[in-house]
Amino acid sequence: MNKVEQKRGNIQRKVVASILLVGTIPGILVVILTYLSGINALKNSIGTNFQEMAKETADKVEIIMNGEIQDAQSLALSPYIKSAILKANLIYEGKNETELKKHQTEIEQRWTLARKDDVSASEFLNRDIADYLKEYMRQRMIEYGSILVTDKKGAIIAATDKPMDYYQSGKGWWDITFNHEKGKVFISGIDYDKDAQTYSVAIAVPIMDHDKGNAIGGLKMVHDVNDIFKVITNIKIGETGHANLVTSDGTLVICPIFPPKSHTINNQLMGQISLGKTGWGIALDDAHGGRNSIIGFAPVTSTFRLGKDNFGGKEWHIFIRQLPDETYAPMHALLWKVSFLGLGLIIVLSSLGFYVARKIVRPISVLSEGAELIGRGYLNHRISINTNDEIEQLAETFNQMADNLEKSGRERERYLNQIKESEEQYKTLFNYAEDSMLMVDIDGKVLAINKREEDVIGHSRNALLGKEFSSILSNEERGIFTNLFKRTLAGEKPPTAEVKVLSHERGFLTMEMDLTGIRQGEKITFVQVHLRDITTRKILEKEVKLERDKLETIIESMGDGLDIVDRDFRIKYMNEKFLKLYGREAIGKTCYEVYTGRDRPCDECPVVKGMERIGILEVNTFHGQTFLITHSPIKNLDGTTSILEIFKDITERKKLEMAIRESEEQYKSLFDYAEDSMFMADLNGKVLAANKREEDIIGHSRSVLLGQGLSSIFYKEDREAFTNLFKQILTGEKPPTAEVRVLSYKKGDILTMEMNLTGIISGEKIAFVQIHLRDITERKKLEQQLLRSERLAALAQFSSTLAHDLRNPIIGIKKRLEGLRGTLDSSSSEAIKLVLSDLISSSKLLAGMVNDVLDVYQNSYEEIPLIISSFPIGEAIEEAVKLLEVEAEERKIYVNFKRDGVTVIQGDKRRLQRVFINLLDNAIKYSPAGGEVKISFEPVVTDENDYLLFKIEDEGPGIPSSEISRIFEPFYRKHDKKGSLTGTGLGLYYCKVVVELHQGNIWAENRKEGGAVFYVKIPFEEYEKAAY
Repeated sequence: MNKVEQKRGNIQRKVVASILLVGTIPGILVVILTYLSGINALKNSIGTNFQEMAKETADKVEIIMNGEIQDAQSLALSPYIKSAILKANLIYEGKNETELKKHQTEIEQRWTLARKDDVSASEFLNRDIADYLKEYMRQRMIEYGSILVTDKKGAIIAATDKPMDYYQSGKGWWDITFNHEKGKVFISGIDYDKDAQTYSVAIAVPIMDHDKGNAIGGLKMVHDVNDIFKVITNIKIGETGHANLVTSDGTLVICPIFPPKSHTINNQLMGQISLGKTGWGIALDDAHGGRNSIIGFAPVTSTFRLGKDNFGGKEWHIFIRQLPDETYAPMHALLWKVSFLGLGLIIVLSSLGFYVARKIVRPISVLSEGAELIGRGYLNHRISINTNDEIEQLAETFNQMADNLEKSGRERERYLNQIKESEEQYKTLFNYAEDSMLMVDIDGKVLAINKREEDVIGHSRNALLGKEFSSILSNEERGIFTNLFKRTLAGEKPPTAEVKVLSHERGFLTMEMDLTGIRQGEKITFVQVHLRDITTRKILEKEVKLERDKLETIIESMGDGLDIVDRDFRIKYMNEKFLKLYGREAIGKTCYEVYTGRDRPCDECPVVKGMERIGILEVNTFHGQTFLITHSPIKNLDGTTSILEIFKDITERKKLEMAIRESEEQYKSLFDYAEDSMFMADLNGKVLAANKREEDIIGHSRSVLLGQGLSSIFYKEDREAFTNLFKQILTGEKPPTAEVRVLSYKKGDILTMEMNLTGIISGEKIAFVQIHLRDITERKKLEQQLLRSERLAALAQFSSTLAHDLRNPIIGIKKRLEGLRGTLDSSSSEAIKLVLSDLISSSKLLAGMVNDVLDVYQNSYEEIPLIISSFPIGEAIEEAVKLLEVEAEERKIYVNFKRDGVTVIQGDKRRLQRVFINLLDNAIKYSPAGGEVKISFEPVVTDENDYLLFKIEDEGPGIPSSEISRIFEPFYRKHDKKGSLTGTGLGLYYCKVVVELHQGNIWAENRKEGGAVFYVKIPFEEYEKAAY
């Protein structure tokens, strides 16, 4: 065995001895394994316990929620509540959707006003049901909460408080609960009531009609959640363990530490507990500051079973947690005991190892000191170690290395001197370059900058050295630099890039950037960044481009044509509009050839007359267009002059001007030679023009009227009417045709004329007014004559029908007297008085009819005076029915008069009775034999006024639609089946006049099932008509 092998053997024995000293490692492994097995057993035990606690808590919450639902369902079964809802639902019977919507809108508006007042709100709610609900809450000792009951449309029937909205339909809870009459349980999420400062949950159940199997209403109960809070907060595990209620979106609803809904758990924890089943696990973050905590969890199954419509669309989960420090405290205590025991063992082994190590460390120290001296440059130092092992061999190697370093040191010094000279030259070029230069390392950090960078960009060397170069670039350019920098480091030569560099005082500068990789050996060790300032150049380029774009935009967007013509009449340029119009082949041709089709220039051409002046020229092209040309000289780059021409197309304007001139001539002719008198007046009513017809009819000369107020030609009483109509036309209204009297200058009398006013609009305003006067003087005279003739004819007919009108009451009186004579001996005094009362009433009616005949001979019905008194309307109608009983019996017509109560009105009883008689007589006359006439009346109350509505219906042929609007006109008579005129034409006219004198209204309609119906509306009010 040689010396080297002996040294190697010695070192091996020392290493074996050192390995024996590491006997502590198995002991440490045993401690670790024991600790880990104990931890696992503890986790399984506590996890299972937490799981059972979570399951038990979830079951308790489930029981509480089921109990609340059962309470609501049992209350919904109350026949007392069902009866009230069925009664409330009757209001919707027989109404269509439009009526229901209108009803709901009105009720909602009234509720909004009434809810501020308990007395007004009671109008809408069932007090008995509300008291019943409040008593229910009192017996159940519910301190906080509310109950409301709705009908099938969502309207509130009763409530323990005053809800904001009367109609709950459309609200989420009601739509889910009612469920299109199928019914469904609804449970809300847990909400916070700021007023009561408590948390609550709303439970709604349908109120079912079990006979029909459909929902007829809904019941909503709002509870506090104190019971659920108590169940969860009563669970305590040690000092830090407790239960939590969390929703599927991660919100901690109930937690003894955090306020409700003020905290959320992380997604990883939510993913563990939202599996929909009971279990336990380890949470990396238990949302309470604990890391790697043991948690147990269980779902509240009803939140899954009832679906997404309930619990705010979220599932509920219970999870139990405890801080790991408290959970693992027993194992930590055991670990500390074992650790102290191991520490003692390590101290003993360390003492033994120290003794052994000294034997090895001493020569190593000598070797280390010698190596350090050689490293400091003491290359003549030699290491002396006599250990007969590898350490001694290593010392000899160090001595040989010192000899070699001494030789290479002298060679290195010579190379360093050469490098220093090269560096000085490079620094000079680098510092005084024309552009900014920077050196960056392979991490992009600045190593050096030149003086030009400080002059241009302005950052000092101290500010940039050691910082990333990209920090002085704009955010947009940093990505560009990173990409080019990577390419440079990869050995590529990236292209020149344009970047924005943040200067110290001038803001962002636009610069061209070149990157060059500097190699050392085969690798790039740093990068040279070359920045050239092009900010001024870019600004100038941008301004030039902007001006060019502006000019091109102006030229191309012009609505007019544009060209440039040289002094040889050749077109050098056309804008886009003219290129589309004349084609690109027009470029290079002469302007007179392209535009006018001539073979020589125009006499007015600016090239002919002189190119140094600006002017305007109108030209007609051979295409039929007319252009207004604005021409101006422009200088070319070669010093010559061209003409810039702007063509404005005025073809349509020329046509319009010609059309306006023709229209004006036509209008003047129509105005002057119109059949009627025509005037034009300004906005002050002064005459601007009058036609020739005015001079022929009215006789005023134009020269006299012009400038005068037009109202001066009207009769004094009609001037105000003209002024009012004139004001209407100025406000934009269309006044009706008016009948006025005009002073005739020519004939010296008064003309009756129809007047129409028309506003003539210029732009958006009325500029003047046209007055159209048509002479109807002769026509009015003919109408008066015709009216007198018809009146005389009607009076003749009236005298023939008077006997018929008087016959009915006379026959009635006669039959009453005959019946009285036959039963005089056997009749009681009361029966005789009754017959005599009927005879007196009939006699009064006869007297009234005679007075009506006298009324006919007055100038008009409008002059009929009224005798106002209060009388029962029912009795007056009964008397009219009795008067026509004989005629009805003869025609076998049943008169059905329904009298409901006693209604008293104010009016002229005799004349209103005459109206009823006329209407009933017409109904009997036109009803078929065996038919029925229905008479009814009812008082009607509205917001504006109260009135009595009288209605009489027959089963006759009805009224033709073409005549229904004329039946109340005087002297209008209906044709019978043979084509002859019937009646006098005054009966319905009389009815209309009497009703209108009572401020009422009368109209007729046709019944869908056949026949006619007449309506009379008389207001309940006092009259100031004089009586005679």
